[in-house]
Amino acid sequence: MKIQTNVIITIGLVLMVVLFGTAFNTFSFAASTNNTKNQSTSTTNNTTKVPSQTMTTTTTNPIAQNSTNSLIGSPYTTCTGTDVYLWNHVYNVKNGQSWGQDPGRLRITQDPQNPQYKYGSCVTVTGQVYSQTSTGGTKDEPDGDLHFTLALDKQYWGLSNPRDPECHSNPSHGLPVGCMNIIVEVICHKTPANSYLQHGDYCKDVKNNVYSGVPNLGDKLKVSGKLVLDEGEGKWNEIHPASYVHSFP
Repeated sequence: MKIQTNVIITIGLVLMVVLFGTAFNTFSFAASTNNTKNQSTSTTNNTTKVPSQTMTTTTTNPIAQNSTNSLIGSPYTTCTGTDVYLWNHVYNVKNGQSWGQDPGRLRITQDPQNPQYKYGSCVTVTGQVYSQTSTGGTKDEPDGDLHFTLALDKQYWGLSNPRDPECHSNPSHGLPVGCMNIIVEVICHKTPANSYLQHGDYCKDVKNNVYSGVPNLGDKLKVSGKLVLDEGEGKWNEIHPASYVHSFP
């Protein structure tokens, strides 16, 4: 009797284990199936979003484009602290200093008759030195400014006006037919004559580090500075004061 009871208990335990295992496998399969469906749906949703995302993505680098603005397209650039500082040390202009003059000889506002020139803006150009010391075209003036003529590269011809010095082609210096010139002035290139210092030493503390030499005919230069109209005797366009003058390959 005792043996039969043990057998019955053993059989009962075996049946419970079998039934529990079957139920657990069924639940696991259902859970796995649902998870697989959810993953499939999520993948499908993500896949449908990719094409629209790809269409709105740009491969253009705006920083790289902006870095070439001074040499390609418009010559106009943002004025720097150096440009502002040098402008405040230009002789005989309306700059708020004791040596300034109202209204001054250099126009930095729009000329209604020539609105194409953005006077008072800063520019960066390249070109070749057109004038030379032997003719007096490249010279240190009594006010201390270095004055020379630059034959602009073609993309900058629009900065020249009809009163700028006439430009003739010179094959030996690579100047093209129809070249256009502009005047460049480097202020405080040398000590001004005493007659120019009556209202203050405008060159004081202005270090001669823009361009210490004297350019030679045919030198290839990159020049930055303020675009102005000299309303004195010349009435030509100038880069005055120049804030950057360096050799350009």
